[in-house]
Amino acid sequence: MEGRPTDWNIRTWADDIARLINAGKPQQALALYNKSNGDERALPNAHSLVSLLKACARVRDVETGLHMHVDIDARGLIEKNLFIGCSVVDMYMKCGLLHKARQLFNRLPFRNVVLWTALISGYADNRQPEKALNSFECMKLEGVVPNAVTFACCLKACSELRALIEGREIHIEIERRSLMEKEHNVGNALIDMYSKCGLIALAEEVFNKLPNQDIVSWNILIAAYADSGFGSKALQCLEKMCQEHIAPDRFTYISSLKACTSIGAVFDGQEMHAEIERCKLFEGDLSIGNALVEMYSCGGFLAKAQEVFDRLLIKDVISWTSLLSGYVEHDQGELAFECFKQMQSAEVPLDAIAFVWTLKACGSMKSITKAQEIHAEIERHGLLIEDELIGSTIVDAYVKCDLLSIAQQVFDNLPIQTLPSWNALIAGYVEDESAEEALRCFREMQLDGVPPDPVTYICILKACGSLGALSVGQDIHAEIERQGLLRTDNVLGNILLDMYSRCGILATAQELCDGLSDRSVVSWTALMRGYAEHGHGEEALQCLERMQTEGLVPNSVTFVCSLKACSGIGAKDKARGIHMEIEKRGLVGTDPVVANTLVDMYARFGTLVTAQLVFDRLPVQDVVAWTALMAGYAQIGESESVFCTYDKMLRQGVVPNAITFIVVLRACSQSGSYGLSQTYFEAMSRRFGIIPGLEHHACIIDLLGRVGHLDEAVARIDEIPVSPNCVVWHSVLSACGKSGHFKCGNQAFEQALCLDVKDAVAYALMSGVCVDGNFKNVVDRVLSHNM
Repeated sequence: MEGRPTDWNIRTWADDIARLINAGKPQQALALYNKSNGDERALPNAHSLVSLLKACARVRDVETGLHMHVDIDARGLIEKNLFIGCSVVDMYMKCGLLHKARQLFNRLPFRNVVLWTALISGYADNRQPEKALNSFECMKLEGVVPNAVTFACCLKACSELRALIEGREIHIEIERRSLMEKEHNVGNALIDMYSKCGLIALAEEVFNKLPNQDIVSWNILIAAYADSGFGSKALQCLEKMCQEHIAPDRFTYISSLKACTSIGAVFDGQEMHAEIERCKLFEGDLSIGNALVEMYSCGGFLAKAQEVFDRLLIKDVISWTSLLSGYVEHDQGELAFECFKQMQSAEVPLDAIAFVWTLKACGSMKSITKAQEIHAEIERHGLLIEDELIGSTIVDAYVKCDLLSIAQQVFDNLPIQTLPSWNALIAGYVEDESAEEALRCFREMQLDGVPPDPVTYICILKACGSLGALSVGQDIHAEIERQGLLRTDNVLGNILLDMYSRCGILATAQELCDGLSDRSVVSWTALMRGYAEHGHGEEALQCLERMQTEGLVPNSVTFVCSLKACSGIGAKDKARGIHMEIEKRGLVGTDPVVANTLVDMYARFGTLVTAQLVFDRLPVQDVVAWTALMAGYAQIGESESVFCTYDKMLRQGVVPNAITFIVVLRACSQSGSYGLSQTYFEAMSRRFGIIPGLEHHACIIDLLGRVGHLDEAVARIDEIPVSPNCVVWHSVLSACGKSGHFKCGNQAFEQALCLDVKDAVAYALMSGVCVDGNFKNVVDRVLSHNM
């Protein structure tokens, strides 16, 4: 069509345009029209104009469309030919010029169902569903009867708005007119509407009523299952579709791969991948490529995800973040960060999601410098103000890097302190064992009017458990009950149970455990821990038996609690049975906490030979195991064995901790080794950088009392940097009772009663000091002095 022949006429020209449009070549048709523009003979007839306007709509050629509208207006065709008017309205809608479409619509003298449908369809396609449904109501008020296409467009608007009531009303009208039997698009639109509104059962029902289920129907149903989290049903649906000899298309595979991702069905996904390659659907299809990358990434097949990613001809931000998220989710922080850097080098527009995953990678690596680098980049992009999720993720990244002070600063400077940001900060304080700070944050959050969610409750209940803050925990329990959360959230139930167990409210903990709809190993273990830690070993072991009766298998934490319960009540036979089970499971060689608890238990039993045997078999003999062994020797009075074990530990390159020195200093006290105690006491701070605590000072004071240096013991108390507790004064009183030192004893008794006037141990020890029978007088005098 380089030039026009001399015998050119309007009919030939119009036929050529129609032929090009029908052949799917709208751009060439428009080029022919524009080339003839200005020729007086090139005035398209009504049929050609409608075809050309459709071509403009298809390729979004606004400029040509506007020019045609001017020509049409000049020829007065808008008022004369309704089809042309409808086509111009439709063209404007398809090109996104909604205001011009509406202006023209309002001008038209007669509005039929085709015109109204063009308007409604335009609004629905341009994400203005409210206007689509409003137009539908106006159309009915004008007495225009909607057709199948109108209903399909309105159902699309209902899907967007999740407008179930309006969608049901349309469904009733469709049923009344029996349109589903005649028009596939109506049935498909209904399936989509119900699935978007979360009513998958109704979507299924409509699907089953369709006289003919085409590929579109199947695709909508498969997508509905996949989007609603029913991945297995989506794959079953795909299988049925193939049994009906309907070949999957690209949309089928995209939804089915999403289903595989949601349920971790990577092997099913691999079979689909092979079929996609066979059908040559992969090449050039970014959506399929992205779905494959995400499926392999989420399933942990990271090398395969990278391979598919590398084959993509075009990579968008979704491609990159799918790969990035896979690396983060599977603890490959370095590779995730490298992926982010490559993304930057490729000049891919970075969105909030990319930064969120990269921050998570920084947190998992505990890389402060990388976290700060990404934080600075976010500030440079201005995303902290635009995206609320970014703020909470920065807080969380600094929390994971153990920089709580910086996390608090970032949080304080956030433009909006959202629930996720509060949760990140509170969780950080709980993990850092700063329970008081966690409760402070919770109170501030409540004052700010931010309602907590189950994540908040879980964190705060953990803080309450570690602090013994029973009243706060009970308040939260009441709120959880009020919201009915225990009916649906077993994790909350287990955390509540654990909180009451730690606080020693064991009857309530037992009641909660009995009331759980789905008791797990976690539930029973939390209850057992509470019983064991509060001196109810028998009850703890009964819980173990009940748990096993329910068919639940103990985990490592369960065994630890059971062993502690056995050592607490001296249940040696039961302990041996549990030890045998631990050996069968191979936990001595794989779980250091279980192994160390075994050493500690046998040491507490005084069976040091067995404790030593278990200790010698440990693959890693850490400071906890060494200290447990030393404590066992100290318990049976073998101080020399304690000192020898300590020396062996140092030769093995294991660094002692604060508890180790408590054990060693107690051994010094038992053996009266004052000079050696001073050597250990000095080494603790000078060599190992451990600041002596109250218990370390108490050991030295007890030793001074045992060797008869009571005046020095009392003087030493005055030098302690922290206020002495009852245990310190009990040590002095005990020594005074043995030596008959009334003056020091009287002073220690007064100090003990200042701390606790009902201190039964102090009264008992003081009665031993008052050998001349004046105990009552001393008590009366001290009490009157304290009043």
